[in-house]
Amino acid sequence: VHGDGRANVLRCMTHAAARERSGAGQEEPAPLRGGPEGVPPVTTSVTKEVWEGLLSQQQPEVQHASLRLLLELAQHHPLDKLWPLLPALDAALARHRAVDCRALYHELLIRLRERAAEPGAAVPDAASETLLRSGLLVGLCDPDETRREAMLGYWHGQLPRSMAARLVACFETLYAPAVEAQWLHISTLLLLQLVHGAPNRHKTIFVKTLL
Repeated sequence: VHGDGRANVLRCMTHAAARERSGAGQEEPAPLRGGPEGVPPVTTSVTKEVWEGLLSQQQPEVQHASLRLLLELAQHHPLDKLWPLLPALDAALARHRAVDCRALYHELLIRLRERAAEPGAAVPDAASETLLRSGLLVGLCDPDETRREAMLGYWHGQLPRSMAARLVACFETLYAPAVEAQWLHISTLLLLQLVHGAPNRHKTIFVKTLL
């Protein structure tokens, strides 16, 4: 299966995974059902090598459909099965030419990060955690303004609201080799977000001009 056919199969798998998660009782299309008892459904038995091949495809529609399926699996699939995919995701999508693929990539990373913070979740190893955080930081430098604003809003919500604590976070949470050249810029933006959100930001400081 190639091109549009591969993307269509992935869309069907996404639908099947969503039905599996919701516990819908309606019957799935025959190609997507699990096999005999003890054989996992196709949506949860795709190997790491197959995922890597799908993500490295040159057809954006295949990568887009792959991301949709991963987003669905990220709702309930064991995290320890998803962390090994981060290197392939980073290589293929961090700077993907299609903005909709980058948006889905950011959405997937956010969902994985949220699930990793849940009690009892499978915590990523150091390398996976670095790739997860780095991918979200690269979003702050996205060439699309809408994506940059969305990621700025995300990180503003993740960082401390006190200026001192946020300044420390700039040197810890906001630093990654992938954004080293842009670190000062993104740190400044996120420090200024505290000022923009202050209730008295329009209050006059000096009644008379200084000169």
